[in-house]
Amino acid sequence: MRERHIELIGEIDFISGEPFIETMMISPEELTLYSLFQLRESSVTREEFSALMGIRRSTLDTYLSRLSSSGLVHRIGKHHRRNLLETIRVTCGVDEIERKLQGCSLKPARHGVDREWGLLEFSSRYADPRCRVFLISMYLKRDRFDVTDVTTAMNLMRNDQSIYRIFRDRFSSVDVPFSTAIWDMSLYVCGARDEGNDADILLLRAESFRRRGELESSLELYRSLLSGGSISLNENQWFQANIGLAYVLEEIGEMDRAEEMIDSMMGMAEDVTLKSYLREIKGVFLYFKREYEASLSELNHCIRSFTTLGDYFFLGICYNNRGVVNFNLGRTENAERDWRRSLRCVRRIGSRYMEAVVLPNLADIESGKGNFRAAERYLRIARRIFEENDYLEGISTVEFNKALLYLEKGKPGSALKHFRISETIAAPLPSPGNRKIRRDWFVKKAREKGFVEIEALLG
Repeated sequence: MRERHIELIGEIDFISGEPFIETMMISPEELTLYSLFQLRESSVTREEFSALMGIRRSTLDTYLSRLSSSGLVHRIGKHHRRNLLETIRVTCGVDEIERKLQGCSLKPARHGVDREWGLLEFSSRYADPRCRVFLISMYLKRDRFDVTDVTTAMNLMRNDQSIYRIFRDRFSSVDVPFSTAIWDMSLYVCGARDEGNDADILLLRAESFRRRGELESSLELYRSLLSGGSISLNENQWFQANIGLAYVLEEIGEMDRAEEMIDSMMGMAEDVTLKSYLREIKGVFLYFKREYEASLSELNHCIRSFTTLGDYFFLGICYNNRGVVNFNLGRTENAERDWRRSLRCVRRIGSRYMEAVVLPNLADIESGKGNFRAAERYLRIARRIFEENDYLEGISTVEFNKALLYLEKGKPGSALKHFRISETIAAPLPSPGNRKIRRDWFVKKAREKGFVEIEALLG
């Protein structure tokens, strides 16, 4: 079998007028070895590893056999074990491979980054080793790709409240592993495939646009998916596209149309979990319209349903959202009770993302009690989780709650600074309805603390 290599060719140095071409040879076996080393503390199946590497399962077995015969890895278990790392142990160092990778870089012209980054330096931003392995693997196989698109896709796959994730895991509408979907998207971004009829990738891309605040692009793509043209959607994909479209309509200010869509879907949905999920969305929309008692009614119904179903994921979401409504009604004790219930639910299922959603709310409770250190710790943890997920709207929420914390501490200047950050860091998100609720609440709290000048400063 002939040895195959991946060639990394540098760009021409136009400043000096001399071509500067650097070729580094990294074999597929070396890449496999490096990736196994990076994932040594992880739990990953052979299928997941194949997806991360962008290679077929049969090809992976060939690579592992060659690595084993070369003495670079040691087989310690049978192939049928679910965890690949229980069957393979790396027996050599990877210093030489890392030396080669040190010479690789992401460039603005090729990869859509803000400046030139070393590949290993950039990949180290991700706490999840699977993300690091995937990014490096894709770099070695693709000459050009947009890091922003791929990063957003990776985040959506880990984001517990992503429409894509909820439907993939709960309703089996998208039967695609974590990394395979991202890989397919990367091929589309590179122009290496025609995704015209691939509804799964288009749905992921539409939500990716929405999460980045590119609402017009998201709106256009969702409408195209639902137009009845050449793209065929199954039932769950149809619900997924409609829910995504409803969210976009709410975020651009068309609340009545968004609510009509949710009501229509509630009438059609037969699955109990899906119907309750739609009621939860309606409860949130009613909250944005300041119909608080109606919102509570919907959320109470959802909590009863998800308690019966024993679904701690959705219970965590509903308790958190009911706590927000209670808090805005001045029912602080009820709000704290709901948020602590939510935190117990999401910790029970190990959802770090949802934990970050709940903690800023509990920070408000602690700051109101004068427990500023506890509030700051909650906000610090939440921001770190959101930053790891590159979720700007979540960071916006942390900044808003930090502004409220500074009001409690009697520092209006710092409060105003963080409030302004909360309004700009994820623009055009949050949605107009949520933005108005935040501004009104911030002004109200400022007045209560005697900082009446803040309203005028906000303009």
